[in-house]
Amino acid sequence: MQEVDERADIYAIGHILFEKVMERNAKISDIILGKKFNLEKTKLLKNSSPQLREKIQEIFQHTVVRMKSERYSNTDELIKTLDQALKIATEEKDGYLIDNNITVTTSSNYYISRKDKLSEIRQHLENYHIAYLYGIGGIGKSETAREYAEEYRDSYTTIQLSVYSGDLKALIAGLKFSSDDKTGDYFEKDINIRYETKLSLLSKAMINNEKTLLIIDNYNVEPDSDEYKKNVEVMKDLKKLHIHILFTTRTSPNDDKTKIDIEELSKEELRHMFFAINPKDKDKEERIAQVDELIETAYSHTLTVDLVAHQTVKIEEYNKRTLSEYITVLKKSGMNSGINVAVDNNKDGNGKSTIVFEHIKALFNLSSLTDKERYIMVNACLLPLSGMPVAEFETFIDLENHPDSESSDGWGEDSTITNLVKSGWMKRIDNGVSRIALHPLVAEVVANELQPKITENKCQKFCDSMQELADNCENDLKAVEPYKDLFIKSANLLMKSEDEKTANYLSSVSYVLFNLAYYVDALIYMLKTLVIREETLPENHPDIASSLNNVGCAYGKLGGDKGYEIECKYCLKALAIREKVLPENHPDIATSLNNIGYAYCELGDPKEALKYLLKALTIREKVLPKNHPDIAESLNNVGSAYGKLGKHDKVFEYKKRALVIWNNELLKNHTECAAPFHHIGVIYGELKCYRKQLEYFNKALTIQEKKLSKNHPEIALLYNNISATYMCLRNYDKALPYMLKAASIFEQTVPKNNAQLARLYSRISKAYANLEDEENSEKYLKLYQQYNDQ
Repeated sequence: MQEVDERADIYAIGHILFEKVMERNAKISDIILGKKFNLEKTKLLKNSSPQLREKIQEIFQHTVVRMKSERYSNTDELIKTLDQALKIATEEKDGYLIDNNITVTTSSNYYISRKDKLSEIRQHLENYHIAYLYGIGGIGKSETAREYAEEYRDSYTTIQLSVYSGDLKALIAGLKFSSDDKTGDYFEKDINIRYETKLSLLSKAMINNEKTLLIIDNYNVEPDSDEYKKNVEVMKDLKKLHIHILFTTRTSPNDDKTKIDIEELSKEELRHMFFAINPKDKDKEERIAQVDELIETAYSHTLTVDLVAHQTVKIEEYNKRTLSEYITVLKKSGMNSGINVAVDNNKDGNGKSTIVFEHIKALFNLSSLTDKERYIMVNACLLPLSGMPVAEFETFIDLENHPDSESSDGWGEDSTITNLVKSGWMKRIDNGVSRIALHPLVAEVVANELQPKITENKCQKFCDSMQELADNCENDLKAVEPYKDLFIKSANLLMKSEDEKTANYLSSVSYVLFNLAYYVDALIYMLKTLVIREETLPENHPDIASSLNNVGCAYGKLGGDKGYEIECKYCLKALAIREKVLPENHPDIATSLNNIGYAYCELGDPKEALKYLLKALTIREKVLPKNHPDIAESLNNVGSAYGKLGKHDKVFEYKKRALVIWNNELLKNHTECAAPFHHIGVIYGELKCYRKQLEYFNKALTIQEKKLSKNHPEIALLYNNISATYMCLRNYDKALPYMLKAASIFEQTVPKNNAQLARLYSRISKAYANLEDEENSEKYLKLYQQYNDQ
């Protein structure tokens, strides 16, 4: 007779849970040791996090299992695990990191595994949680990272791969989380807020552990460069996490203990790879000797050998060229050291980087691409390294209407793209959706050889498609954000040309980046646009004025006295041109006047500001419809300037008029927009109508809490303003909770020397003092004084 103990109860409980989750009874095959359940297919867990599914998997494996010894020994163990599952279920409501199935992109027929490196990577990540795969470009770092993810798939609950493109903060802000789709059409413009939100999610216990792997590919950042310095604070944040982070890089990291060298494959491995791709005469000694000579000539460089193998498959079949001809071409190209690109491996001082580049360039020129292939390649070099879905790329470049267009193959893609993939020039990345991309070295060679330009119609269609996206930018920021890297990569390559079409394209790129709040990036392309226009257009052309105005606005967005001073400088230049060439009351003149006035106001010179703001208002009232929002903006700005001069009767006069227009806007079509409610609330406060002010601030807060994350600075601003209103009403106990909430958010999202935060500390101190809490009053007074001492 079998003894009945607690494990029998656990078995029964497990079967009840199983039936609830799986919606069926357990079968004999379900109760075997180590059974894996397909939980993502269940109705209850299909939208849950990988962490929760893993925890439920663990519960089933220790409850419904037939072997008694494998079950939890007592109900306390089961309850503890159920509590952990409940905690994960609670945490995942805020969002969880999306899991990707990362695999090697190279065909398994000829991929050479680096098994020895995989265990080394594992050891480094377990010891330091951060590791760098370091080696010369084209040697196989990215594939090794992918192989590691594939080999250790079962060791991780979540794996995500991102390709670095110049800004580590933007990369973290762009990580894919389940919560990304829960914001509807709302898109948070401020990258700092997006970054803090994602970092906060990464810090949650369910994600922040050794079961999460983040791969950051192509992190080629030179130590002590400006780019490196820009990333320092983000790296500090990442090092505080407990997740595993694997970088691939061509530049040696500062910390040797986290570095893993990826060396050249052996001659035997490269020979095996070559013959797996091109098996012609693989058993003949003469052919083997030729392949060995190729490997030696190519400095055992993986990508070069791979390309030659792919190129010679068809070429030799039709007796067009021989392998020995390829070797001769490589030897000749190796003598050319005219070009050096960012392929260098710092441990090599023998110019290998230059020779590798020359080798690939020679192979590219030897391949005799058709016009259509060249058209595809020159456009593909504009793509980010993460690639683009094949169908979308074909649409972007209007491939269907290209001369010599052919039918699609079985994959549904143009056969020319298929041939370029087969010949090794393009690669296909399959992560759910088939994407095509170029290897970074190939992209550099193609850009160098084919010189992408809009004026020569090489990538006119591509740029037209990008400009269509730019036109949609203001209407749908969320849809445009994923293309940010595409805008930057294409702009970086095209900005080498200095013509009107390129200037217009760069202007579109900067417009998108400005609207996405990447102000520093936007400024780069705005300045380049300005340089091109000043060199190519007549002296006082309106487009030059537009560029000057845009540059000024970008500097203004960067803030600080210096930013506003530079904004004034550029906007004054824009105004001078516009007043010369545009009709007297043109709206663009009013825009320049308004921008200059606003900047002077921020610089603490309201008297000078009024000169410009009143002129802007006069023009707008003459040429715009009576209730146009721009008129309300001007009225509000004029009122604010008068406020800084202490002329409160004027403040009320202008802000009341702005109030009428904003009220009309609310009635018309802005019922779900918080800004007018906020503006109206501010005006009622200046009119000392505090009850009315609270009414409008609370309306704005209700809208913002639906649309924004709980730690958004806009919500903090409303908390701050509501608390200030309660302080005016001397209702300190109601003011205090709002102030503390605002301070908590501001402390996370603004610099410690922020003036608004300092004023908030001062008000908190006063509130505590009025509530006779001397200890807390003193605490916040000290925080306020610390700011004043800086």
